[in-house]
Amino acid sequence: SEIAASLNNLAAVADQHGRHAEAEELLRECLAIHRRLGEPWGEVFALCNLAEVACEQAAYAQATALVEEGLAIARRWGSLSATAYTVGMLGYISYSRSDYTEAARRWGESLALRREQGDRYSIAFCLLRLAIIAREQTHYSSALALYHESLTLYASLAVTKGAVECLEGIACVAALTGQAACEAWLCGAAMALRESIGVPHELRDTAYIRAGALAQQTPEDANFMAAWEASHELSLDLVIRHALPRIAELVARCEALPYPHQNAMAMMT
Repeated sequence: SEIAASLNNLAAVADQHGRHAEAEELLRECLAIHRRLGEPWGEVFALCNLAEVACEQAAYAQATALVEEGLAIARRWGSLSATAYTVGMLGYISYSRSDYTEAARRWGESLALRREQGDRYSIAFCLLRLAIIAREQTHYSSALALYHESLTLYASLAVTKGAVECLEGIACVAALTGQAACEAWLCGAAMALRESIGVPHELRDTAYIRAGALAQQTPEDANFMAAWEASHELSLDLVIRHALPRIAELVARCEALPYPHQNAMAMMT
């Protein structure tokens, strides 16, 4: 209903401003409306939004219980999309509490459902989440394979923001493995694409912050600056075309490093 949608939007604004109690109250009103009207997707969505508010306050047990309630509704309803969404939310909660093994399992389950559904956008999203987990675990070769597949899908769908997030993630891997010129090219391209769609970077990703700190250690590096400038004026199509050989080279370099590696398919099972 329009009232429920308005309550959800007001809750999102309250949550963004740190007014978590207000956001929760609004979302519970929203949930009550969906239940009264017999709208299972609305129920699932409201429960997952309540879980996100709880997760932001580190109330992980409460968040998990809310999502599991939504998952039960999704399964009774027989909705593949709602089931995949709620399973992915369980992955988000696990990631938030740094349980990367469980997060990878949940996102892998969500990915399998999205592949069955044939939802390419959601497949790309799940792959990106799995790539971030692999990167945090220093499984760099697996992370790159997952980023690459996600990037290819986002580019084919012309979803620039998703492609940018993949490029930034790959840049993190480049920085964390000492490949400064590759990092510079990818960061420059990502920044330019962000500017082109009017979406500023939100410095929430700790690995991206680490990558930026590493980049600042070589501000006078001529190769670094040349790579940055070379990528800064390219369109999305050209960025992807030029990025692919760099990613392949980065994969080869990562495989030669003394870090733990894990097969990319194992991250998705």
